[in-house]
This record gives sequence, structure tokens and C-alpha cells, in this order.
Amino acid sequence: MTQRLATALTIASAVITTTLAANTMLTWPHALTITGTTALITWVLTIIPTADPIPTTPRRTHNRPGARDDVSHLSWTLFSRDGTTSYSGHTRLRALTTSALTRAGCDLTTASGQQRAQELLGPPLYQQLMTRTSGMNNKAVITLLSRLDDITTTANHTKDHS
Repeated sequence: MTQRLATALTIASAVITTTLAANTMLTWPHALTITGTTALITWVLTIIPTADPIPTTPRRTHNRPGARDDVSHLSWTLFSRDGTTSYSGHTRLRALTTSALTRAGCDLTTASGQQRAQELLGPPLYQQLMTRTSGMNNKAVITLLSRLDDITTTANHTKDHS
């Protein structure tokens, strides 16, 4: 409740109770009690913070760019209503996969890099991810994330021991 509305309610209550008391329809102590109670209630309502509306879009964590923001956005947009990946979710998965494969030493701009990526991900999964724009099912996404985890773990393990 805004301060302006609270003030208007308090003034309206005071005017109404004063009018009723002046016409002997209400005693003065009752009029003062009603006005005071109305003022107190409106004051309390102005102090209580209003609830935030339910977000309809993902909250962006602009102060924390990077993986946390990517995961937050991906979780909101990954699947469409039919249970397959949406266009934006598929695009994000492709970007994450490309990044992980690049860190693992697969240059996807070359034929040998693409062949290596197919070996790491598996030909059907690679084809689904790289040639389609949406429509991967939940099982394929879980398999992809598992293979990406294996790829990044292997790449990090190799980097640590070199």
C-alpha cells in the first residue's frame, strides 16, 4: 500500500467517524477509536513489504556471469512442453558441448576434429546435437551431459598431470 493511499484512508475514516459522531449516531470515544484503529492498520500495511510477483522469465544473475548464469538460464529454457529440447535449450547445449570439446582438443572446424567429437560423444548423439535445432529427448540430454562430464574430467586430469 502506498503512503498516499494510507493517508487517504485515514482522512476518509476521520471524516466519516466525525460526521457520525456529530450527528449523534456514534459517540466521540468510539469515533476516535475507529479513526485511530484505521490509522494504525493503514500504517502497518504501508510498512509490510509487498510480495514480489512470480517471475515469468529466468532471473539473470548479472553480478555473477559465467557458469552459474548459464545453468540458471539453461534450466529455464531447456525443455519445451512436449518434453524435448527447445530451440534455445538445444542451442545452449550445443554451445556447452562445443566449449567442452574445444577444451578437450577437438577443433570442430576440421574434419578430424569432428570425427574425434563423434568418437567422444557417439555418432547418434553427435548427429542429434549438431544437425538438429531442437527435439532431443530427456534420455539423450542426460547421456550428453554424462559424456561431457567424462570429457571434461579426462581433459582436466590430463592437464593436471602434464
